[in-house]
Amino acid sequence: MKLPDHLPPLSGWSFQVYRVLWVVLLIPAIASVMLSYRAQVRYEAASRADYAAGIWLDRSTAGGAPITPISDEAHAKVRKGDVLIAVAGKPVPSNEMQWADMLAGLDGAPLDLLIRHVDGSRSAITLRRDSHLIDRVYARSGMSYSARVWLAWGTSTAANLLTLATSLLLFLRRPRDPVAALVAISGLLICVDPGTLSADPPLILFYLPQAVINIALTAAMAAFPAGNIRSRLTRMVIAAALLSGGCEMLKYWPGGAIVSVLFEVTTASTILLLGIAVILNFRALAAGLQRQQMKFALLGFIGACLFTLLGALLDDLASFYMDAPLRPWLSLSSDIFGNFAGCCFAGGLLVSLLRYRLYDADALISRSAAYAALTLMLGAAFAACEQVIEVFGERYFGDGGQATAAGLAAAAAAVLIAPAHNRVHRWTEQRFQRALAKFRRDLPETVNDMREFASLDQLLATVASQLEQGVRASRAAILLGEGDEPLRIALTRHMQTGEMETWLQGWAPSHNDNLQCEREDAMFPLRLRLHATGAATIGWVLLGPRPDGSFFGKDEREALAGVADPVARAIHIVRQRDAREIRLTGRIGVLEGEVARLVRLLKPVGAASPA
Repeated sequence: MKLPDHLPPLSGWSFQVYRVLWVVLLIPAIASVMLSYRAQVRYEAASRADYAAGIWLDRSTAGGAPITPISDEAHAKVRKGDVLIAVAGKPVPSNEMQWADMLAGLDGAPLDLLIRHVDGSRSAITLRRDSHLIDRVYARSGMSYSARVWLAWGTSTAANLLTLATSLLLFLRRPRDPVAALVAISGLLICVDPGTLSADPPLILFYLPQAVINIALTAAMAAFPAGNIRSRLTRMVIAAALLSGGCEMLKYWPGGAIVSVLFEVTTASTILLLGIAVILNFRALAAGLQRQQMKFALLGFIGACLFTLLGALLDDLASFYMDAPLRPWLSLSSDIFGNFAGCCFAGGLLVSLLRYRLYDADALISRSAAYAALTLMLGAAFAACEQVIEVFGERYFGDGGQATAAGLAAAAAAVLIAPAHNRVHRWTEQRFQRALAKFRRDLPETVNDMREFASLDQLLATVASQLEQGVRASRAAILLGEGDEPLRIALTRHMQTGEMETWLQGWAPSHNDNLQCEREDAMFPLRLRLHATGAATIGWVLLGPRPDGSFFGKDEREALAGVADPVARAIHIVRQRDAREIRLTGRIGVLEGEVARLVRLLKPVGAASPA
């Protein structure tokens, strides 16, 4: 069977199935978000039970719960990789409230645990309850356990609400787009939490939706933005995602150790192939809306990957420093970064599919890269300065000089980084906003050269062309009229002269602002006054919206304001030169006429003279 080159638009029975499935999934998704507070209360109770026993358990796995020791007693009796099998002869429940009830008791009461070691052997250990352990651990961090738990819940709920909003907007605004449908269904599945809706749900309800989410989002990214699945690489990505999803389901069955390894291999392969496919698809696209869509999708995808990696790193650090004062902050940061990852991915796809302000992607990428570079430079400078100051300051400040060293290091780092601020921003603009940087740099030089030799029509055509390329205006017009001279249409691009004349009838130019912005005007939302320093207004540049209908960003408006003076001066000089040449041509014509008349008068005199 031959696969289609594109995912077909939803129609007929496929469209009806999608609508019904979306509505069915919307109910548990909303219920999960609304009932998440109750689930969070259960989670906090179970977590306090863990801490009271001096251990931390992962109850989401089948066949036992991996143990992480917290108390000194647990550290002495539990080894890394041990799994809890039973408590007082009863298996470990997956339900939080049952677990909390199982560990309930007075402080100092014994807890008989059966654990399985990495080598497969089993042993029974006894731990003593200590309900105040969690308070002592968090007291050293400066944050209460309840604050940590509820801050994480707040960010998670906000991420789920954003994901719900993304799914709803795609369902309403892009109902027949197959890529948008995959993202919308995935968004609802992300919000559905079986642990919130049921006291003791089977594990299959956790892993089946996750497998579907991974397959759907991978297929959506591989076929993004127009549903193109023609290339062999794209089909390989989708096939790898299906295989990975199947392994994710099978690895939780008894004897799924080999399948778990296969799952990790197929997942890594899917991510690698997806990254290559997305980059190749992006490079194959010509400049236009689809390329801008890919930029936003890539920005969200890369942001999600970075936040996920940071969250995983912080989570590993938190597991390593289980009894350290820094652990609560590491754990909270890990949760927040994980939620940010979901927000980045959902936001990138939402903006791309709705085609909202697509041409802001370049500016957003440029600023993100600039701030990331400045942050790394500031951190490196601070660390280096602090070490140097500590080494040379111990003899003067003794052991109490750490705070002084930190303050001096922060000041020194700020002084060192300040000169690099503008350079970093200029570099990122040239790297990620090439068209705008080229426009800002080249247009003043071009008009300064052309004003010496080009005609007015040539100059205006060059200015309009570079304006369209630099700020991506969908249409442009230039009006000229200096002083009391009425404005006349000197140039129009991508529109009819009649449309221009009709628009002019309802526009009254204002000479108070050099940059006049009317976002509601669909024809010319931006009007740039051509005003050279020391001269009167000589005209206006009128620009239509960007190809996606959005208004120009801050960087583009600043660039336009910056080129207004050299453009106005060049036009003024060319007009003066043209007027001077016209006068000179007229005078030369008069002189030639006088010379011809004198020749005619002198010719009879010359003829009558004797030889």
